Amino acid sequence: IDANGRLVQGYASVKGSTTLGTMGDMLIPTGQIPAEASTKLAYAANMSSEWPIKAVPFDKTNELSYNSAKSSIIYDSLGAKHSLGQYFVKTAAGVDVHYTLDNVDLTLPGPAPLVTNMAFDTSGKLTMTAPVTLALGTPTGAAPLSIAIDYTGTTQFAGESTTSTDRADGYASGTYTGVELADDGSVVAKYTNGQKQSIGVIALATFPDEGALTAVNDTSWVASTTSGTAIYDRPGVGMAGKLVTSSLEQSNVDITSELVGLMTSQRNYQANSKVISTENAMLQSLM
Repeated sequence: IDANGRLVQGYASVKGSTTLGTMGDMLIPTGQIPAEASTKLAYAANMSSEWPIKAVPFDKTNELSYNSAKSSIIYDSLGAKHSLGQYFVKTAAGVDVHYTLDNVDLTLPGPAPLVTNMAFDTSGKLTMTAPVTLALGTPTGAAPLSIAIDYTGTTQFAGESTTSTDRADGYASGTYTGVELADDGSVVAKYTNGQKQSIGVIALATFPDEGALTAVNDTSWVASTTSGTAIYDRPGVGMAGKLVTSSLEQSNVDITSELVGLMTSQRNYQANSKVISTENAMLQSLM
């Protein structure tokens, strides 16, 4: 709203589309946004070619049975956090990956452990291209949870083992914390879970002859017959000006010239006062 309580107009955002909706009041959802379950995990690392091949069977409780372990945070449909563990074991054929969810081993239908076999070429590049999809079961009260792990970018070079990407989608439920305005006029709502949602874009109006607008109260103007019809657009598009956000416009008054003008007016006032005083004295003498 502006200082007089009038609602700012803008184009509403259409979820899942870059097309803007109809122009109207900017409505900001101030409640709680629902959680979104994780479905994808991007993981890339260097599995050191200098890792020794383990001679003992894998056991997550035995650090001597695996070469490296990483944990990623994922979310179910209720927004609850879960820890997806990955244990990397060097083999003669490459690297085997064993999985846990909340420290519980993931298995195939039956007692067999769930294992992904990662192979690398002689240049150290991963030969597997398709994501690995894991069925993680159904958390209490939530929808069935599954995750597709994309290992693109994983290598097997000599040297240290490093993790360059460990990023899962999904997030917990969040409450509204505030709103921010971007330079392009986008109104973005922020939430406690770190998410940002675009609400819409502020609309600006231009006129063929802005000097012919009719001034009204509250520093406002209305269209007239000579100003032409309003042309609406986003900030910075067409004839619409750009926005400068979080800024206060400086005064456009030249204090020096105004003080000089004030002094000139003061001298003119004093001179006129002298003329009036002289005329008054002449009238007194005449009477």
